[in-house]
Amino acid sequence: MSFSNNTGKLQDGINHIESIERAVAYIKEHCAEPLTREEVCKVAMMSRTTFTKVFHRITGKTMTDYIHTLRVDMAKQLFSETDLSITEVGNLCGFESSTYFGRVFKKKSGMTPREFIHYLKKEL
Repeated sequence: MSFSNNTGKLQDGINHIESIERAVAYIKEHCAEPLTREEVCKVAMMSRTTFTKVFHRITGKTMTDYIHTLRVDMAKQLFSETDLSITEVGNLCGFESSTYFGRVFKKKSGMTPREFIHYLKKEL
C-alpha cells in the first residue's frame, strides 16, 4: 500500500509515511495473529501516541479497524473457497471468540457470517 498521496507529515515536518508503510506491511503479514499496538509501534519505530495519530491520519482508520477490515476480507475469501465452519474461519482469521467474530463481521459486511455463507450458496 502506498500512501504517497496522503499527508504523512505532522506539524513539525517529520515524514512518517515510510514508518506507517512498514507497520501496514507487518500488520498484513501478521493480521491473523494476536497483534498489539506496542509491537506494531516498534516496527514503525514510533511512540504509541505518535503512531496512533499518524496511522489514523494516513490510513483514515484506527489500527483496530484496519485489522478488522483485513480479517473480515480474509474470512470472506475463506468462506468462498472452503467449507470450513464459522468458528474455524474466525479462528484462522485471528478472532479468539466466535461471538466477537460474528459481531465484527456483521459490522464490516452488513451481514452475519451465516448470512454471508447463505448468500454465497445462492449465488452459485
